[in-house]
Amino acid sequence: MEPFRLTPNCRSILWGGSRLKSEYGKVSDLEPLAETWELSCHPNGSSIVGSGAYKGTPLPAYIRRFGAAVAGKSSVRFDDFPILIKLIDAGENLSVQVHPSDDYALKHEFQYGKEELWYILECEPGAYLYYGLNRPVTREEFSRHLELGTVESLLGRVEVKPGDVFYITPGTLHAIGHGIVLAEIQQSSDVTYRVWDYNRRDKDGQLRPLHIQKALDVMKFIPSPTYCIPARREEDGSVLLAASPYFTVHLLSVEGDVSFSTNGSTFHALLCTEGSGTLESSYGYLSFFKGKTLFVPADCGAYRISGSCRLLRTTLPEEK
Repeated sequence: MEPFRLTPNCRSILWGGSRLKSEYGKVSDLEPLAETWELSCHPNGSSIVGSGAYKGTPLPAYIRRFGAAVAGKSSVRFDDFPILIKLIDAGENLSVQVHPSDDYALKHEFQYGKEELWYILECEPGAYLYYGLNRPVTREEFSRHLELGTVESLLGRVEVKPGDVFYITPGTLHAIGHGIVLAEIQQSSDVTYRVWDYNRRDKDGQLRPLHIQKALDVMKFIPSPTYCIPARREEDGSVLLAASPYFTVHLLSVEGDVSFSTNGSTFHALLCTEGSGTLESSYGYLSFFKGKTLFVPADCGAYRISGSCRLLRTTLPEEK
């Protein structure tokens, strides 16, 4: 089946910015533009087939129609399409939040929990994120800091630079700081428990809801080692960024031509983070540039990327 571009689902949230439009080519009337769900089959916002014979088809419908020929044989062990890929522009700080495990989320939210990877694309000087706690605390002590509005004093603050990679496991408190643009590869879940939102009010003057009791149920009260993943170069020249039970992510740096192939096991999702290029397969050519996401079906076979670009390639882990 032919590769195609994806049209993302765009989302406006009060902390968003303008860089996804000005620097990543996103077209949207939303202001601010906080996130684009580049690859999504989630019911809260699916992406759309953006080129080819099935242009305009919602991605979930396309995958339901063609099944493993599109998603790959490795997808059949998942109840639903397991991956969601986003671009995030933090014009302001995101809330301090935590995600539950699959067990907790399935019991309380009737959907899966969330593990996620962050790849820092761009950041202002001195930009930082919060990752876990900076010391052990009790549930009661943490609750007191929430009441006093001093919870940030307990959080692990990490300055970031482009190319940094972080893996966020369930139960780890975290928050993206303002001035950061990143790619997020995650389980297909929209379960987020807000712990602290800086007493910020929305456009209607209302405080956004918090989910403190559920957050306290799932969060870790000891520091989490900052999981900044070291790069590992593979035989094909790509760099492995993460290998989880839910997704595998490689960084591809292309100068000239490079060839790859799908083998029926998994699709390849290609998010261009720098530069531009062309994807060539037996079905023809697809051009792309910074901010575009391409989907290569599992049964596509050989394809070649030409140009000067960097891409994040996300696949399903192959069954062993």
